[in-house]
Amino acid sequence: SFEQMKVVAIGVKTKKMIEENGIHVDITPKDHSSSGLVDALSELDLHGKIIAIPRTDKPTDYLNKRIEGKYKELIQFSVYETRIPYDKTEIIELINDILANKEKIITFTSSATANNLFLIAKEIGLADKLKKMMNDQLIVVSIGPVTKKTLENIGIKVHVTPNEYTIDAMINELN
Repeated sequence: SFEQMKVVAIGVKTKKMIEENGIHVDITPKDHSSSGLVDALSELDLHGKIIAIPRTDKPTDYLNKRIEGKYKELIQFSVYETRIPYDKTEIIELINDILANKEKIITFTSSATANNLFLIAKEIGLADKLKKMMNDQLIVVSIGPVTKKTLENIGIKVHVTPNEYTIDAMINELN
């Protein structure tokens, strides 16, 4: 039962959703990221414990590496899928709008959104033009440092990364 468990939510919205379903959240890290989660877990005695982590279907190995060997068993399972949509029409329209200088700001809420945008741009032969236009004309906003690093690895300059890794904080930073 949940009363015998420590429940950790990565962020305030996740905590709210969990608690709305009748489950008490014991810990919510101040840093709403894998790093914050590692810090929160490091404050717990995990020896002999089983850790269950619902995740994306394509998680990074950061969390696993940082807590490796500190627990009895780690159970991970995907609760959502990150993929390119079947219908790419809207994404191609976004790319064309950026290239036509119709957009002024672009936000990225995950590394997958950045990678997928540039994968599609590459498929249609516009990745280099998109990169140049984004660097020269757009304000690029990243939800957090991991996404910022992904964008920088692609070759994109990030102008805004909020201290709190939420969509609300991204919007507040732009005001």
